Amino acid sequence: MNIWVKLLRQPVLVGLAAAALGLFGLASVVSLPVRSSPVIPPRYIDISTNFPGADAATVDKFVTLPLENAVSAIAGVQYVTGSTQPGNADINAFLAPGAVADTVFAEILAATNAARDNLPAAVQPSSLKIVGDDNANQELNISVLFPPSLSAAEVTAFTISNIVPRLETVPGIGPVTLYSSPPALLVTADPLRLLAQGLTTAQVARSLAGPAPSPRPARCATAPPRCR
Repeated sequence: MNIWVKLLRQPVLVGLAAAALGLFGLASVVSLPVRSSPVIPPRYIDISTNFPGADAATVDKFVTLPLENAVSAIAGVQYVTGSTQPGNADINAFLAPGAVADTVFAEILAATNAARDNLPAAVQPSSLKIVGDDNANQELNISVLFPPSLSAAEVTAFTISNIVPRLETVPGIGPVTLYSSPPALLVTADPLRLLAQGLTTAQVARSLAGPAPSPRPARCATAPPRCR
């Protein structure tokens, strides 16, 4: 006899089996671990170095090639690739199988800092970043809306002093990059000390925004011929 005919003659058994399968499926969906940002093993370390005002040929000769030689000699680096643009050298140090990314990162940082002694004085410190496979789920871009009444300097100062430190304390968050020019002058005030001096933050801000005070004439306690 056909098995389907037997099943049709046992509707209660079929219903119980369907209910059991549905319960097992629901339990599996609830207990199945889901990661919105899966852990992706690091693939390479990006080293970006700026040489303001230099053309591509100068950057390649005095920055890219020396740093490539220094980085390629580090244990845990399988191979390096480099690209040069006017004013910037970008090097990717690909990790060897089994290499610990944090260890290689620290060694590359030490090597680039040591190599700066042999680079032109105008070359800025290198910026390093650990990058995963195809850089997927490794970078989190955060956009923050501020009231239009705030100036760019106020927004930047608030972000540097409040938002960036909090993000860097989150486990798994690497270096935080602020895509904005920092203010020309960043002043961190202690409210208690200001209060002890009888000052307010508004008075300090007005003093900084006002014209620079003229230098006072030097006072000399000695005879005029010896006063300088």
